[in-house]
Parts: sequence; C-alpha cells; structure tokens
Amino acid sequence: MAQTITIPSTDATYTGSYTNIRDINIMLDNIDKSQLTDADKAHWRGVGYFFRAFNYANLVNRFGDVQYIDRALNDADSALYTARASRDEVAQHILDDLKYAEQNIKANGDGANTVNKYVVQAFISRFGLREGTWRKYHGLANAKVYLEASVAASEKLMTAFPNLSANYDDDFNSESLAGVAGIILYKQYVANQIMHALSSSGRNSSGRWDLTKAAADMYLLKDGQPRFTSPLFTNDKTPNEEFKNRDLRLYFTVPPPYKVNTTPPSQVFTYTNVPEDTMYFALMNRISNTQRKHFPQ
Repeated sequence: MAQTITIPSTDATYTGSYTNIRDINIMLDNIDKSQLTDADKAHWRGVGYFFRAFNYANLVNRFGDVQYIDRALNDADSALYTARASRDEVAQHILDDLKYAEQNIKANGDGANTVNKYVVQAFISRFGLREGTWRKYHGLANAKVYLEASVAASEKLMTAFPNLSANYDDDFNSESLAGVAGIILYKQYVANQIMHALSSSGRNSSGRWDLTKAAADMYLLKDGQPRFTSPLFTNDKTPNEEFKNRDLRLYFTVPPPYKVNTTPPSQVFTYTNVPEDTMYFALMNRISNTQRKHFPQ
C-alpha cells in the first residue's frame, strides 16, 4: 500500500529454478545409459526438456538475461561463473526444448493426469504469447516466431479440446476435475489425504483478498475486447457501471456490487428502493446458484 519495496538478497524463483534445472540436467545426462527403449528414452528426454523449458521460462519472465546451463555441473566447473546469456539465446533454447517435447512425449503421457503432448502445447501457447508480445512491444527481434508458435499450438489444442467446462467457477471449486471438458492437467486430490489449504468460502468472505482495480481491468467485456477498447464499456465511475457487460468469468471470480438493508449480525434483509442496488441479482440467479457465487437469498 505504501509503495515501498525492499530489494531481497535472494529470490526463491532464481534458486528454486536452478535447483530444478540441475536435477533435470542430471536425468538428461544419464538417459542414454539406461535400459529404456529408444521410444521411452525420447519420451523421458522430452519430459526433461519440458520441465527445463518451464523453469527457464520462469527465470526469463522475471530476470530477462540469465545463465543458461544445459548439463549437470560439479563444484569445480567453470560454467558456474559463466556470464548471463542473452534473452534471445535463452528464449530460443526454451522453444527448441518445447518443440522436441511436443514431438516426442507420448500422446497420453505416462498415464492419467501426467505431462503429455497437450500439456506441452498449452505451455507453448502461453510462452509463445508472452515472449512474442514482450518482444513486439520492447522492439526485440523475432517476435513473430514466438507468436506464430503460440498460434500453431493453440489451434492444435482447440481441435483436440473443442468443448470447455460448462461452469468456470467449478474449475476452481470442485473436488475433482477428472473427466471435465477442456481440463488438460489438474492437481489431483485424494479423499482424506490431501485437502485444500483455503476454502472458497474463506477466500470469498475476506475483504483483504478482494480484487484490486488493476485485476478487474484485466477481465474482458462480453465482446471479447478489453475495457480500454470495447464499446460495451461505459465507465468506471461507479462499481455498478464498471461491472456492466463483462465476461461471465468476472462474476464467477467476485460477485458484482449490490446493496440490501440489514442490521448485522442479523441475516434478515430487505431490498432498497434504488434499482441500481439490485441490478445484478437476475444475472447471478441465472448463471450461478447458492453453492457458488450468489447474493442474499
């Protein structure tokens, strides 16, 4: 709130990513010594390349130029002190690793809910979009290369997954996402073993976890355009106006504004005489229910 920032002496993204990369490189350095078939070697090499690319993408997103290490190092290796590689070089390595992974990881991965070619394509789509737009708006070369990679991967995913989950809220508040349309990879919870640390009701009832203005601005309008270009966006002078004509995902993330007459802690309420106070009630009753985001009933 005070806009004060303390520069840390360490960063978990930096140290954690390089710890992961070292583990991955050890695996990659030793795959050919294994008794795996050639197809399985290619599959697991692809898995290694995917996770190496994932970790380097995190590093590039936060730091830009970083050291690029593609083999396991020992304590005396001079590569420990190598200079940072350019963003161009690291990004190209990331894309190369992901392309290999897409071509060699088994279509169904190593079983249910594991890294498969669709998971790789989803990450190519995301990485390519971010890297391509970063390059375009910062005047760097090869923006088109990454944007086209994103488009190609996205088209493959749309063909493989033509349908999406019927309810956006369920994507984040379900006991299991197994078999849900459009879900490519999910965190699997086992009954009586692994539980959510925070419940939906806990998050929704805490004002300190509400959306910021910047977060609300990121949600599109019904026509798919951002609020800065869409003719459907009227103004943001009041919360009621700001929530008009928005992509339904906004209403599933945080209920739109409303007002009723009540005397806490009583839950008995009456409607006000101001139409704007209840303008979103009909919408929320249509798209949601009492088990999801809802207004007083």
